This record gives sequence, C-alpha cells and structure tokens, in this order.
Amino acid sequence: MRLSELLDYDNIVIQCHDNPDADALACGYAVYLYLKDHGKHSSVIYGGRSLIRKGNLKLMIEQLHIPVVHVDQLEEKPPLLLTVDCQYHGGNVTHFDAEKVAVIDHHTVSVPLPEMNEVRSFLGSCATLIWQMLKDERYDANENEDLATALYYGLYMDTGNLAEIAHPLDKQLRDEAAFNKRKLTLFRNANMSIEDLEIAGAALMRSDYIEEYRCSIIKAAECDPNLLGIISDLVLEVDAVDVCMAFCVMQSGVKFSVRSCVKEVLANELAEEISEGIGSGGGHTTKAGGYIPIEMMIPEYQKYCRLHNTVPRMVLGKDGISEYPSESAIKAVLERRMIGYFEKRKQSQESAPKTKAVIFDLDGTLLDTLQDLTDAVNAALRSRNLPERSIEEVRRFVGNGAGLLISRAVPGGKENPEYEAVFGEFLRYYQEHCKDKTRPYPEILPMLEELKRRGICTAIVSNKPDAAVKELSREHFRDYTETAIGEQKGVARKPSPDTVEKALEELNAAKEEAWYVGDSETDIKTAENAGIRCISVTWGFRSREELIESGAKRLIDAPMELLLHI
Repeated sequence: MRLSELLDYDNIVIQCHDNPDADALACGYAVYLYLKDHGKHSSVIYGGRSLIRKGNLKLMIEQLHIPVVHVDQLEEKPPLLLTVDCQYHGGNVTHFDAEKVAVIDHHTVSVPLPEMNEVRSFLGSCATLIWQMLKDERYDANENEDLATALYYGLYMDTGNLAEIAHPLDKQLRDEAAFNKRKLTLFRNANMSIEDLEIAGAALMRSDYIEEYRCSIIKAAECDPNLLGIISDLVLEVDAVDVCMAFCVMQSGVKFSVRSCVKEVLANELAEEISEGIGSGGGHTTKAGGYIPIEMMIPEYQKYCRLHNTVPRMVLGKDGISEYPSESAIKAVLERRMIGYFEKRKQSQESAPKTKAVIFDLDGTLLDTLQDLTDAVNAALRSRNLPERSIEEVRRFVGNGAGLLISRAVPGGKENPEYEAVFGEFLRYYQEHCKDKTRPYPEILPMLEELKRRGICTAIVSNKPDAAVKELSREHFRDYTETAIGEQKGVARKPSPDTVEKALEELNAAKEEAWYVGDSETDIKTAENAGIRCISVTWGFRSREELIESGAKRLIDAPMELLLHI
C-alpha cells in the first residue's frame, strides 16, 4: 500500500491505538500532515477508557502541535478509517465502524488485515515505516521540523532509546531526521512524573521472582499503561531476570506489559497465553502487552479457586456494591497462566527433534530477485513485440518455474506461437543479468551467519534454472550454504519433493531434523510432499493472507525470527 492511495478519499479518520504512545502519535501526525498538504480533510483520534496522562506525551502533543483527540464514538461512518501503529479489530484498538478500513503497522499480524494495508513487522517502529512511505511519495519530512522530531521520537521510544535498532531503515530514520534537539530533550526529561516514580518504586519493592523460569512478576498501583512498559523494561535489566510481567488493576480491567530477552520465550506468545479466552494480548517477540476486562477476570478467578480449592478473596468496588477479585488474587491468576505457558513451552522443546538442516527457497525468501525477473520478462516480451508486464504482475506470476512464469506473461500462454521464442530469450537474458539488481533481503546474512554458528547446515532449492541458482548462491551465499539446486532435467521441480530430498541427502539430514523455508503456496506444498516442517515468510512474493489461505501454519515477518522457531 502507498500513502497516495489514501488520496482517493476526501474525509479520513486516523486512529491510534488506545493509550497511544509516542510512536502512534507520531505516525498519526505524519499521515495527517501528508493528507492536509494534499487538500484532504482528516482527523487524528484514539479511543479507550484512559486519556493521555504521561508528561512526555502531553508535552509532545503541545510542542509539536499534534491535533489528536479522544473520542468515545464517531458521529458518522467515515469513508475511510486508517489505523496506525495498530491493527483494526486488535485488542488494544477501540472498534469504530467505517465504510473502508486501512492499516499501517509494524507489529506482528494478529488479526485479519483489510485489503489496504502496509505491515512491516521487522521494523523497530511504525515511525520508520511512515518515514519510508513518505519518501516513496517524494514527501520530505525534514521540511517540517515538528514532523521530523515526532517521527524521530517515535523511533527513539519504541527502540529503547535507540539501543535496540538493527534494521537499516530504522538506522536511516535515526541518521537522517532533522529533529529539534531542544524539544527532544524536553520529552526525554518528562518521561515520568513524581507520581509515576512513586508508583514504579513501590511496584519494584513488591516484585515476585520465580527461580525456575527466571521470571519476575510486578504488581503496580493503578497507573498510565505506558508506565508498565517502563517498569518491565527496568526489571529486565536485572541479571537474574529473563522474562517479566508488570500489571495494574484498573476499575475497568487489568492491563499488563510483558518483556523477554531470551529466544525460548516469545513475549507476544506469552501475552496471548495470559489473555487467551478472557482478554487480548500481543506485540513483538521481545515486547508485548495486553488487557483483560474485569468482567472476564471475575469468572476466571472463580475457576482458579475451584481448581485450587481455595476461598475467593473479593473486595468491594468503588461503587460500594460490586465485588471484584483482590489485586493479589488477580496476580495469582496471571502467575498461573504464565507458568502454564512456560510448562507448555518446555514440553514442546523437549519433544521437538534437534534441528540439523534448513532448506531455503531462493526468490522471495533469501533474495529479492523481483526487479531482475521483471526486466528479463520484459526484455523477452519486447524481443517479440509483445506487451510488457508490471512488476506487480510478475510478482504474482513467479513461484512455479521459469516455464510457467513465461506462460503467464505471454498473452495466450503456451498456445501463443511466440511462447518458445520468448522463453528462450528470457533464459538467455536472465542468465546474463540475474545479478544486476538482485540483493539479499535485510537480515538474511546475519541470520545465515547465526545458523552457521549453531552448526546448522543450509541448502537452497529453487524452480529457477539450475545455472542461475548456482550462480546466485555463489555470488551471495558461498560461505553459508552447502548446496544449491535449481530446475534441471531428470529432477522434478517443486512442489514435487525431489529437490528437497536431494538436498537432504547431500546435507546428510533426516526429514525430522530439517525445516523448509519459503514464501509461496508452492513452498508450503513442497514441504508437505517432502514430509518436513515448513516456515512461511511474509516479506516475499505472497501476502500473509495468501499464505494462510494456502495452509501456512508458521509465519515469520523478519529473517531473524526464524531463529526463534527452529
């Protein structure tokens, strides 16, 4: 999706998630300014039960003139509602009806996405994504100092004061943004109030530690939910803590923040487990959170008491009539759910066979080959005076070998008398130009380096011509892959298991010791036919929705996430 697609609508509502943070506010502000400069009317809103209270966010709104408002309902259905830094129907997003919905986000996909979406889960902040989307529209954010400051601060806060930056696009925003240093200093020095400090200090004094799982649970007094993230970040710095959860009980429900610094525990999975069936949770693999309505916590606590044969510990609500579980009772429920996650994770890891090999698809998985493939297709079509194809058309055509690619590109397919000539020219041209614009996707080489360090061998199997596969493998991955197999006579191409089985034989690995990683429905079917486990990647030639429809069970949004699954 491009920002210019929003210009088809004259009235757009831009929605941040409930309890918006700096990243959400920056993104909402950026889209608002882009639309305003193109003569479109828009508004920036957020819902939920809590108003923005944190000092740094109030200063950010005031100093950068961000026109964000809290709403309980919309007066009428907007023609377009765009959620930023969150996903429509997500657990942290108040639902508002709209005629059309769009999503711009950097979190792991947790709900079905609308047709209009741009989600890049491998980025450190949504501000980075907006920065790049503005660049794609030739809209210079640095021409507005307030906008550049907002986007920089969004990145700053979402990446632990820039300490967690890894992706090149995050680094670009960090290095290129012309932000106002004085205002940034103001924001940084207002991240906590005296009251926040007292709440955090008291919470830290009441933290509990579970030695077996190196896990800490912190109960805080009612506070701004963003403060829970600050508390959990601080606790994670303790040398004996690998995983932590900070929570507070509000009148409406329980808000919690989860952190993890070990690959064995995924923060987003833990948040989902804690809230499963009674609330909502999600986020990133290292940082996540969730919310449980009090009306769902009451029966869950009653169930807990029955299972453990204990007397319920209830307290009166502020109305003096209703009864709710005490804070320590709620803590017991959350702790039991956390331990349940650890136990299931431990059993899963103990029963899973050791990974010895990973077999990768090439195009759309390891290498971004789309532009070179498009150039080769169009060169071949031009040679026979046939109409050229767009890069998006070629994206849809790839995945089942060069022959099928060309049959889809040539009008009439293989029935066209020019098909063989176009196919031959494509093979000739692509052999000479397959390296012109092709590059590994971001994070691919560090991921392969880590696999090598762990002693896991790797291979490439592809439906593109064998000579091109071997040439590209030598060019980009000679230090990491043991073998590369492409389309060749006598070996059935994917989704037949032949190439995968040949790779397993060369790697001396059993099927149960291997994973197959690819980006298409062909790859899913190939792994199924070969009888090995499959991981589908979302950065390639197929969307997440298409992969799920094709039967994908495990999906990753960034190469380094692979290391968390194998």
